[in-house]
Amino acid sequence: MPAKLEIYPKPISFYQSPAYTGIRHVPVQMGYDLSKITILGAGDREARRMRSQLTCERYSHIGRMSGEYVIMRWALLAIDRDGTPIRINSAPDEDWHHDSWLHQLEMYCAGEDFFREREELLAKWDEMPVAENAYVLSEVHAARNYYHFTTGFLPKIRRSANTPETVLCMPADYVQRPFHVDLLRRTCGHRVLSIYERYARVRNPYVLQEPFSRDAAEWVRNVTGLKVRPGNRRLFISRKSTNVGREHGSLLETEAFARMLGEWGFETVDFGTGDVPVEEQVRRLDGAGLVLSSHGANLTNCLYLPPETTLIELIPQHWKQPAYMQIAALCDLRYFGIVCSVDDMFRIEIDVPLVRSAVARALETPLARAG
Repeated sequence: MPAKLEIYPKPISFYQSPAYTGIRHVPVQMGYDLSKITILGAGDREARRMRSQLTCERYSHIGRMSGEYVIMRWALLAIDRDGTPIRINSAPDEDWHHDSWLHQLEMYCAGEDFFREREELLAKWDEMPVAENAYVLSEVHAARNYYHFTTGFLPKIRRSANTPETVLCMPADYVQRPFHVDLLRRTCGHRVLSIYERYARVRNPYVLQEPFSRDAAEWVRNVTGLKVRPGNRRLFISRKSTNVGREHGSLLETEAFARMLGEWGFETVDFGTGDVPVEEQVRRLDGAGLVLSSHGANLTNCLYLPPETTLIELIPQHWKQPAYMQIAALCDLRYFGIVCSVDDMFRIEIDVPLVRSAVARALETPLARAG
């Protein structure tokens, strides 16, 4: 790197900037009920660690930045008129998924590409249109993932007034997939969307970061109007492929597993690979009393299940994330998380006897009887 370049190994965070006014590092009451959470297939110590991921404290950072900025890099980075990089819509208490992306931002700001890009933007600053008092919204994985868009991105909209004077500024990547368009139509109301391809110039923007909470879950359910009707159906959600190119949600569906599904009266449903409208996905859960699925964004639809529905999640041993355990806790579902081994392609190897045991416990039915 040329010696003349400044080095920004860690961009300043928005809530540390003197231009920021608002709440910072305020604990959020998550509203979990962990009494209905059961972890199987893991030792006691590991089960406690998994549950503890729900109980660690999370914080909100919601406020406003005075002055002008150009928004860059997935709306997670901005520069001011002096060219100083400011990390926005993120917080230091995020989980490792976000930390890895924040590390990428830090590396980017210490490299030559950033300095070239910065000089280009500073040179044409006054030529770019400017949005006044816009809400700059972002979430690390929202562009590609149904779960992150629904739980991490959409709830931030509720922090803005539902009027035509409210501008929501977001990257074009967040309106590319059918679920993006579908859910934004349901949640934006009278607000105006300002979509940009690479950069956006804003004046006095609102920026925020907050965790998914019970309040956020209730808002998503209410504003979308999506709701699963209660019932006693036993549903297995088939997941043949993913939109994010991972294999860790794929199941090795053996004959023994297929027999078990038949013996216990499970129906198989499929939410497609992004082609099925969200409302239709939710409708396919109507009447569910018990839902069985591997870990994956398809389980986001459990957000719309009625309380006391049972969710059984098959979790690959190398990917023990609390995402759907969290949804279950926030929505008062009964939850069984079964930690499973994986093969050399990271496909889940189903422990059929353990799944049988979980189903029996969920239905309060002796193992000798299937249904």
